[in-house]
Amino acid sequence: LKILIERNFNREKGSKKNWKSGGLDVIRQLLQDLRKLAKEYEAELNVLHLGELDEDLARLLPSLKEAFDWIWGELQARKRRDRVLCFADLELYALEALQDERIRREYGDRFQAILVDEFQDTNPTQGRFLNALTQQATLTVVGDEKQSIYSFRRADIQVFQQMRQQIQQEGGEEVALSLCFRTHPRLIKQINTIFRPLLKHLHQSLRSSRDEIPDAEPDVQVFRLPEAPTWAKAQKRAAEAYRMAELVQGWLETGEVAAGEIAILARANAPLGVYAEALEARGIPIALAGGGSLLETREAKDGMALLECVCHPEDDRALVAVLRSPFFALSDRALLLIKQQTDGNPSLTWWQRLQRVDWASLDCEAEELPTISPVTVLGELRRLAREELPSRLLQEGDRRTGYTAVLANLPSSRRRLADWRGFREFVRELEGGDRSLYSVVRRLQRLRAMEAAIPRLPLDASDAVSLMTIHGSKGLEWKRVILGDLSVKSSARSNPVLFDPEIGVAVRFSDDFEREGKPFLYVYLERLQRQLEAQESLRLLYVALTRSRDKLVLTACEPEGGFLEQLQPGFDAAAIPLSTWELPPEEDLSFSAALPPEPPPLGE
Repeated sequence: LKILIERNFNREKGSKKNWKSGGLDVIRQLLQDLRKLAKEYEAELNVLHLGELDEDLARLLPSLKEAFDWIWGELQARKRRDRVLCFADLELYALEALQDERIRREYGDRFQAILVDEFQDTNPTQGRFLNALTQQATLTVVGDEKQSIYSFRRADIQVFQQMRQQIQQEGGEEVALSLCFRTHPRLIKQINTIFRPLLKHLHQSLRSSRDEIPDAEPDVQVFRLPEAPTWAKAQKRAAEAYRMAELVQGWLETGEVAAGEIAILARANAPLGVYAEALEARGIPIALAGGGSLLETREAKDGMALLECVCHPEDDRALVAVLRSPFFALSDRALLLIKQQTDGNPSLTWWQRLQRVDWASLDCEAEELPTISPVTVLGELRRLAREELPSRLLQEGDRRTGYTAVLANLPSSRRRLADWRGFREFVRELEGGDRSLYSVVRRLQRLRAMEAAIPRLPLDASDAVSLMTIHGSKGLEWKRVILGDLSVKSSARSNPVLFDPEIGVAVRFSDDFEREGKPFLYVYLERLQRQLEAQESLRLLYVALTRSRDKLVLTACEPEGGFLEQLQPGFDAAAIPLSTWELPPEEDLSFSAALPPEPPPLGE
């Protein structure tokens, strides 16, 4: 690339007067940008040639295929044995059934017209299924390429594009749905301007059906925090949450909007908890949407630990987790003093230590010690376990310790109480088979090991500020939307194996292979993955910024990077300035320490 630049243009030769006004300066600037781009990719470009690692990959692929075939066969055999199917099986077997002409004819006679909504979220298997199902039917698909954001579910924007071309080639009609019933004209104009340079060929300008325009301006605001080199990421996020809560409180005090007309969105769940604590610290009602799996919540972990230590008295890990939880709320210092006092026999289990400890002699403040004896409560629960169901043990554990009363006084209490209630209901479902405590605990442990995604109970957000991920907000709307954590950077994943259904599979060699490096194919697939992720990030931003009816606020806890960088060309096009918040005093961020961090595993 550098050789081509130097051979075809030398900026030191020729006469400047032969160029149109400013033309030479433009060319020079473009060349500087091109050289900068080449330098950024130089290290990566240097490996894009076939070598020994590619030969190693070629020798490895047959073994990988053999391992995959064995695992796939074993998985299918276990599914047949247990008479279960996953969602992907339902898709594949339905597609396989439609290869039979008689089945195709039967469904062709039954359905003369088929409409598919949200078609941008379909995957290749679903696309082939639809083609087979609609050979004799009139097909209508409704979708928006700009809102294709579910690649983690294998949704592929190319399925939409291919179907669109196919319908056009077969003489079908395309209707552009450009009328927006949500956003007022002034805000929709700014959104159009922001995304025109970002989405390029995907961009479609929208027009508003609304006549009224709110008096409050500006319609789009961007706030960021200044550079704070000595602050940890958690402090910066808490500072962003503080300013965000301050903004929302101002809206509510002036009566501009009600709490239920406001939403705060983020790309991931992590910052939402901090935002929730900052809002609750000001007395603002919140509804934190149930993102993530129920089994990953603190309340489910507390409940699982309680059942485990009741079932297995020798399980030190579970017992210490229960002692530290809101069931008994022992401090780490109190636990250390218990261990030191009973260390005469190092082989003692923690259950034995609790039976021998002299609570009165521990050098602890009253709030560091339990208000009720753990030995008494757990001993009673173990007696009840002989005749009561596990869900009943959870209820009794709560009644005897005041667990939910503690939750009710913690930040995000509505969310925490809902997760506790959801866990109890889930345990009740597990009791449908073998009702013994041992069986239910084993099922919970297996689900936890599998990282099973168990949905959390939703919250009523009718009179509270909604907090949720951008993915969770799709299809919803509010008068005012705040999009937070804009400076977040995409996670730098470095998967050892990359796969593309059309190109193939590649492996990054590491110490496990007694050599290190990336074959040509791995580098190519890695770059392709980054490009696809960057494109989807822009579509994700489009979804987020089009959730608001009246006003949009974007915030970041860093002065640059992440989504801010991706949106900058759009901000420039729409002449939207980036305002800088002042850092709040560190003592005002105490709300972020209202809860202790997730305790480390025992022994660390």
